[in-house]
Amino acid sequence: VAREGETMATLLTPAERALVEGTWPIELLSDPRRAPIEVRTPTDFAYRVLLSSHLEDVVVLRGGAGLDVGADRCLPAWFRDGLRGATTALEFLRAVAPRADHVKATVEYVNAQGVQTEAKVVGGRGRSSRSSSRSSDASRDDGSDREDGECCSSVRSRSPHHASKKKRTPTLAQQRTLPAKLVAAERVAREETNAAATLYLCEMRLAKTVDNPRSSKRSTKPSAILGARRTKTILRRQLADAFGEDLAMCTLSWDTQDDGVFVGGRNSGKGIHVDQVYWSNVGNNLAGHKLLATWPPGDPSSRLHRDMLDAVFAAPLGTPHLDALSRASRVVLLRPGDVFVISGGVAHATLALDLNVTAYESLVTLNPHNVRHFLRTGTRNGPYGLSRGVMPRSELEDYKDRVVDALEAIADDLFDDLFDDANRRRRGPRHRRRRRSLTPSRRRHRPVRPGFAMPAADTLALDVVLRELFVGAVRLLKAEDRFFRRWLPSRLRRLGDDDDSSASSEDSDDSDSASSRSSSSSRSAARRSSKKRRRSSSSASPNRRAASPPRGRRRPVGGAPDDSEDRLSHRVVTDDSPGRSASPGSLHVDEHRGAARLLR
Repeated sequence: VAREGETMATLLTPAERALVEGTWPIELLSDPRRAPIEVRTPTDFAYRVLLSSHLEDVVVLRGGAGLDVGADRCLPAWFRDGLRGATTALEFLRAVAPRADHVKATVEYVNAQGVQTEAKVVGGRGRSSRSSSRSSDASRDDGSDREDGECCSSVRSRSPHHASKKKRTPTLAQQRTLPAKLVAAERVAREETNAAATLYLCEMRLAKTVDNPRSSKRSTKPSAILGARRTKTILRRQLADAFGEDLAMCTLSWDTQDDGVFVGGRNSGKGIHVDQVYWSNVGNNLAGHKLLATWPPGDPSSRLHRDMLDAVFAAPLGTPHLDALSRASRVVLLRPGDVFVISGGVAHATLALDLNVTAYESLVTLNPHNVRHFLRTGTRNGPYGLSRGVMPRSELEDYKDRVVDALEAIADDLFDDLFDDANRRRRGPRHRRRRRSLTPSRRRHRPVRPGFAMPAADTLALDVVLRELFVGAVRLLKAEDRFFRRWLPSRLRRLGDDDDSSASSEDSDDSDSASSRSSSSSRSAARRSSKKRRRSSSSASPNRRAASPPRGRRRPVGGAPDDSEDRLSHRVVTDDSPGRSASPGSLHVDEHRGAARLLR
C-alpha cells in the first residue's frame, strides 16, 4: 500500500524512451504491477529501508533528495576526470588506470554464449578470489577475507633458498589493480568479438585497507557497521554517512568497509544472480541510466540462478531472456542521482543504457522478514537453496560473528536502557540493592539521531519501532539459528527470553554481567579454539559422539564453548542441588570464576 508522497508508476520522458528502445520491452516499464515504490523525502526512504521488507519491492528515492549523495560529493577527483569523454568502461579504464594503481576491481565481459566471464591476467600466479557477497562468480572481498598480500597462494615458501629461485611474477594483489586489469581488458578486446562494448567493471575498491578518515581514532565499532576504523571504500561519502551513525547502527550489519562501485557502458551490465549472503543492497546511481529487474524470492529465484546464472540481458534478447523478464516482479529504470534499495537474496540483473556508475552497500535490517531470509543463507536444498555458488560455512560463521558484534554495539550505544538488569550489576551489592527497583521505563533514553533533517514526531516513532524490531530480531535469531543460540551474549539471550530475567539469582546475574562485557575478540578466539578441538576430536574418533546431556538441557553462557565447562571450572547446579529453587527441567550455570579466567 502506497503511503502519502509515494507513487507506484514510472513515467518515461521521450529521451528515456529512446534509451530504452532496442533493449528491454518498454511495456515492462509501463506495467504498474512491476513498478517500484517511489518516495519523495529521505524520511520516507529511511522508513522503507529500515522498517519494511525488501523481498518483493524496490524502493527508489528519485534524485537522492535530501541526502546529499551526488556524484560531486561522493566520487573522488580522479574518478570524475575519467568519466569525462568516456562512453564505455574500457575508455574509462584507460583514463583512470595510470592514476589508480591503488584501486582493484574485477573486469567482466560477455562471451559468445552470452554469459558474463571474468577477464583474467595471463601469466600471474594465484587464483582469483571468489565472491562472498553479491555475485557467486564476480570477484569481491568480504570483511572476513584476508587483505591482499596475505593470501597463502601469493607466498609458496618462506625458505630463503626457495625464495631466491622464484620468478618475478606479479603478486595476487598486483594482478587485481587497475593497471593490470587494463592489460587484461585490452587482450580480451582484441581476442573476443564484442567484448570491448560489454566490458563491465565490478566491485571497485582500494587494494588495501586504510584508516577511515570519517572515523574517530578511538572508535570501537565493529568492522561491519558505520564507524569502522579501517575501510576499502573509494567514496568520499557513503549512504550510511547520509543516514547517520545511529540509523546505520540499527541494523544487523551495514557494510561500509567493503562497498563496491560498478562502471559500465551501454548494453553492459551484471548478469542474473543471487547474492551468496541473503542481505539487502542499498544503491546510489551516481551517473547514467540503468535498467534493473528483480524476481520473486524462493523457487523462482533459485531456478533462475541454476539455469541462467550470469546471463546478461543485453540486446538482442533471446527467447529465454524474454521469458525470464516476463516473470520479473519489478522492472525499474534508474535515473542519475537515484537512491534505491533491493534485496540481494533474490534473483536480480542490471543493464546500463549509457555510461553508468552505481555504488552498492550491503545491509541486513531488523525487519523479521529480512532477518528470516538472511538466516536462509547457505542452504542448498529447498525453495530457497542454491545449487552452486553457496558461501562456505566458515565464511558464513565469520559474517554471523560480526552480526553479533553489531548487536552488542546497538545494545551498548543506543538501547542500553533495555538492559536494566545487567546495568544495575556493574557495581557492588549496595548499588544493586539501591537500583533493583529501577525499571527500564524510568532510565534515561536518547532517541536515535538521523543524519538528515527529520521531523521530531517521525524520529520518535522511528525510535520506538526500531526498539521493538531489535528485540524481535534477537528472539528470532536465537530461536531459528544454532550459531546465534550458542554465541549471543547472555544479556541478549535474556532479552529474547519470554520470562522475566529478574528471577535469576545474584550469582548468575554477576556472571552474566561479566560475560556480557567480554570483548568480541575473546568470543571469536573461544569459538576458533572450540572449532579446533571439535575437528581434532572428530579426526581421532570419527565414529564416536561426545557424551552430552539431552538436547536443550545445556547451553553456553556468555559466549563460552559447550566443551569448555571443565576448563573454565563451571559450577553446574541442577534441580537436586541444595539451596536452589528451580522449576522442573531447568539447569542453572554459574560461570563467574570461568568468565573471570577467560577475561584474564
